[in-house]
Amino acid sequence: FVFLFLVVLLPIIGQLEALGGFSWAAPFLPIRILILFLSFYILFLLTKKFRTADFVFFVGSIIAAHYWLSGYGKLNWEWIKYDQIYYLLPATYANGWLAFLEPATIASIAQKLSLFNIPLKVFVIMVEVGGAFFFFHRKTVRFFLLGWIFMHTGIFIFSGICFWMWAVLEAGLFYLFYKKNGFASLPVFSKKHLLASALLIISGAYWCKPVKLAWHDVPVSYTYRFKAVVENGEVVQLPPRFFAPFDYQTTLGPFGYLSQYPNMGITWGVSNGATSKLLKDIKSAQQFFEIEKSHGAIGFAEGRAKKFDIFMKKYLQNWNKRQTKKTAFSYFAAPRLLWTFPNRPLFKNSKIIQKLKIEQVTSFYHDGYYNEIRALPVREVVVQ
Repeated sequence: FVFLFLVVLLPIIGQLEALGGFSWAAPFLPIRILILFLSFYILFLLTKKFRTADFVFFVGSIIAAHYWLSGYGKLNWEWIKYDQIYYLLPATYANGWLAFLEPATIASIAQKLSLFNIPLKVFVIMVEVGGAFFFFHRKTVRFFLLGWIFMHTGIFIFSGICFWMWAVLEAGLFYLFYKKNGFASLPVFSKKHLLASALLIISGAYWCKPVKLAWHDVPVSYTYRFKAVVENGEVVQLPPRFFAPFDYQTTLGPFGYLSQYPNMGITWGVSNGATSKLLKDIKSAQQFFEIEKSHGAIGFAEGRAKKFDIFMKKYLQNWNKRQTKKTAFSYFAAPRLLWTFPNRPLFKNSKIIQKLKIEQVTSFYHDGYYNEIRALPVREVVVQ
């Protein structure tokens, strides 16, 4: 079953790359665990032996490697001293997370969360970088598994990003390591195992290549919003979820190649260390516009923009034929990776989409205040 499942699963996920900006960060870990199991099962078919201790040892090492690499990416002075984790909340609010709340409410929550910025950074470094010592003791295994689950819960609260696949995997392992006569009794806690696991975890970037989830949070974000012009002239905002299964891209908005205006390349409130340093002391929208003018760049790419047009035109033409994507299986969908609101466009009468308009919205948070400071039209796609 696992082999056939992977044969079907990988091409399906690969199709999500048809619209640029898809990330393998979330599915990589559970897929690699399945591939690891399949490898052990093939060995079992050849040798008639399935070494549970070795399998659990590699599973733990792979999981810890995914966290260690992200933690290692945060071990720099700019992130440790200046990063403000709570900036993530207003940035993802601009993309639709908790959109049913008022901007003032989001700004107030962010301001309260700022009080916990240092403890949060200490906790993140501890559970990610410390994962190199995952097999130090039975209790450390439970500590890290619980710590990772708590971290994912916090990430969901801050941003609407739900790594439920990872959390379910870790909850299952926690149960098996906590259960009497479970995994905790396996011979995987010797000094040799600790040394071998630490080497595997630290070198994970080379042998299992996790996606490094490390960035600098900034108080400004570019969001790309999609508006449909229907046949009666009504203009309807299309939420990111409308474009599922490509909602990852339309939520996080890596569409700088559509814009002919200079920008700082900030998506989802995420930037690099150099940009973070430029923006760490800004107190007004005008200050940001000045920095953008002097340090921004035009990312427009005609070739990518044309491919975007072709993709969206076909997607919306398909929508116009059915005006729905619901099937019987829609009611059995897995939990979403990215949560945004609302889920559906609010069409009043006609649903036939004739044109798609894309706007680049710039949002800014500072000292308990959140504002959308600019909206620029960047692209139009004629559908009919």
